[in-house]
Amino acid sequence: MRQLLFMLGMIVWGFSLQSCKGDEPKPEEEDFDRAAMFQNMATNVILPSYASFAEKLSSFQGAFDAFKSTSSEANLAALRSAFDQVYLSWQQCAPYEFGPAASVGLRLTVNTFPADTNRVHTLLGMDDYDLAMSSNSAAKGLPALDFVLFQLNPDRLSEAMTQDFIQQNIVMMSGALTSVEEEWKQSYQDEFQTSLGSDVGSSLGSFVNAVNQDFELLKNANVGIPLGKKTLGIIQPEKVEALFSAQSLPLLIQHLQSLKIAFNGNTGLGLDDHLDALNATYGTQSLSDAIQMGFDDAIASAEAIEGDLFEAIAQSPSQVEDLHSKLQNLVVLLKTDMPSQLGVQITYQDNDGD
Repeated sequence: MRQLLFMLGMIVWGFSLQSCKGDEPKPEEEDFDRAAMFQNMATNVILPSYASFAEKLSSFQGAFDAFKSTSSEANLAALRSAFDQVYLSWQQCAPYEFGPAASVGLRLTVNTFPADTNRVHTLLGMDDYDLAMSSNSAAKGLPALDFVLFQLNPDRLSEAMTQDFIQQNIVMMSGALTSVEEEWKQSYQDEFQTSLGSDVGSSLGSFVNAVNQDFELLKNANVGIPLGKKTLGIIQPEKVEALFSAQSLPLLIQHLQSLKIAFNGNTGLGLDDHLDALNATYGTQSLSDAIQMGFDDAIASAEAIEGDLFEAIAQSPSQVEDLHSKLQNLVVLLKTDMPSQLGVQITYQDNDGD
């Protein structure tokens, strides 16, 4: 009987304890102004990036017009230099493939690499073609122009078909960019700044997914695939970005810097501030500091590579292995720890296996 009374008492005590726990107030979420963060990203980061790319495309058009008028060595050098600036400027836009950019497939239009050089040769011999066709997806945009401007015999740049190909690509990229800018300014900026949830399709969800996907594309397409990570260690240095202009390393560094800005909002509110407001930690440090340090380490590793990325992979791949390792470490922080703290679901598909 005493044992039975003891057991009944324990049950009553347990129910009482659960009731008390249920009455305890839940901790309030940290106060953070997502609208202000989105406003900063739109006004001070994303739209200026698009404007800079548009400006560089316009300058490239001017350099091309000058070359068509007088195909001198000086004008060719100026044309190639203007192209390099366009390619660098694109890296600032790459992290924002969501909303209007995703709708028009801006990345696919501008920077699908490596270029299908055989297909480019085919198009250069045709009187009529449509760059928007799926069969031309790797024969257009900046990678195709990289091949045409830096690999073809300079005499061919004076041919009508080659000049028509260059002009069509400029028009195509400018048109896609204009469509993206106009949609941002007409309606999407307001939508972006007022969608304050974290569910799938929200501004935060779309933004975090876009930054992560672009980072993984950089890790895989710019570094991993040329380094042989998808081919059982057989290196493929010819698959680097901007192979023919030998600008793959400056583009990679600029791209990493742009992704860091996408994370920290440059000098304004960014995802780093959001994580800090949630008191998100990684080990003994804040999660935001861990991610910032991850970017800094990766950028420093890229800057330490000697020569062009093609040459480094072909002749001294250990330099690039260090960079890939740092990128791999950063994937975990960006794709697992950060979304978990922000309540964001990663929805894009990749074949990387992280």
